[in-house]
Amino acid sequence: MVIGASSRALAGFLLMPGTILKVQFESSLYKYAGIAGAIRDIWRRSGARGFFVGAVPTAIRDAPYAGLYLLLYEAIKNQERAIAQRRNVLLPETTVTMVAGVAAGLAASYITQPFDMVKTRMQLRPHEYTSVAQSFRKIHVEETFRGFFRGISLRVLRKGVQASLVFTLYEWVLRSNALSGEAPSAKIKA
Repeated sequence: MVIGASSRALAGFLLMPGTILKVQFESSLYKYAGIAGAIRDIWRRSGARGFFVGAVPTAIRDAPYAGLYLLLYEAIKNQERAIAQRRNVLLPETTVTMVAGVAAGLAASYITQPFDMVKTRMQLRPHEYTSVAQSFRKIHVEETFRGFFRGISLRVLRKGVQASLVFTLYEWVLRSNALSGEAPSAKIKA
C-alpha cells in the first residue's frame, strides 16, 4: 500500500505542469489562445512555481486515494465472493471486479474530495488561495463544509468508472496469464 501511495504521489508531482495547464484551460478564468501562450503566461506570472501550484494538496489527495482505492477494492471483492459463496451463487469474475472497482473508486473519491477541491482552487486562483491550510479555512468559512464537495458528482462518476475498468482489465490480464502459465513479462519482446 505504501508503494502504491508513494508512486501515485510522485506521478502526480511529475504530471503537475500538465495538470495546471488542463485546469486553467478548462476554466473560464483564463483566456488562452493556445498551449504555448498559456505556458508563457504562467511563467511570466509565477515562474517555475506556477507549474507546481497545488502540488501539496495533490499529494495529500493522491497518496491516500491510491492506498484506499486498493485496500477497499480487495476488501469489497473478498466480501462479494464470500456473500456469493454463502448464498451458493456463481458470480462471473468480471462482475466481481467491476462492482468492487466502482465501489472502491466511489468511496476513495468521496474521502479525498476536500483535498481535490483545495488543489483545484489553488491552481485556478493561486493569489487568492495561497496555502493548503489557508485554502481549507477560506472554503470552510465562505462556503461551509458543503463547499468541499462542489463538483463531486463528476469526479465520482469518472473515478468510479475508471476504477471499474482498470481493475477489470488488470484482473483479466492476471487470469489470462495464469491460465497460459506465462508470466506477464514473458510475452513482451524487446
